Amino acid sequence: MPIKNNGVTTFTEKTICGISVDIYSIMITDLYDPTAIPTAWQKFWAQFSKADLPGNNQAWGVSTPIEGSNGKLHYVAGVEVKAGYVAPAGFEVVVIPAGNYLDVTHVGPIMTLAQSYGEASIVTGK
Repeated sequence: MPIKNNGVTTFTEKTICGISVDIYSIMITDLYDPTAIPTAWQKFWAQFSKADLPGNNQAWGVSTPIEGSNGKLHYVAGVEVKAGYVAPAGFEVVVIPAGNYLDVTHVGPIMTLAQSYGEASIVTGK
């Protein structure tokens, strides 16, 4: 099982800087691109300033639905940065509001991330 279900966790607001990609949900198997997210991570690690990496070694994949797109998601592969951080060219800043979230950790190589997403969808019932 490539996920660790940490249950519902209360998070403070988080600011994430990373590489974004628009993809179809894994649940739309004929349109889903299994290489899109791993490619975004590879690009992130190759291009993000090592001086700006956080000391906690946590990486964040932030997925939000694209309204009116019928199954497309906006995905940001990145790390937490300080509020007000100015993203370098080619990067994007996204703010995750404070709140209660299902905390699911991907365990394993990046190429199995799609399987983790599928398992997380089962946990959430969506």
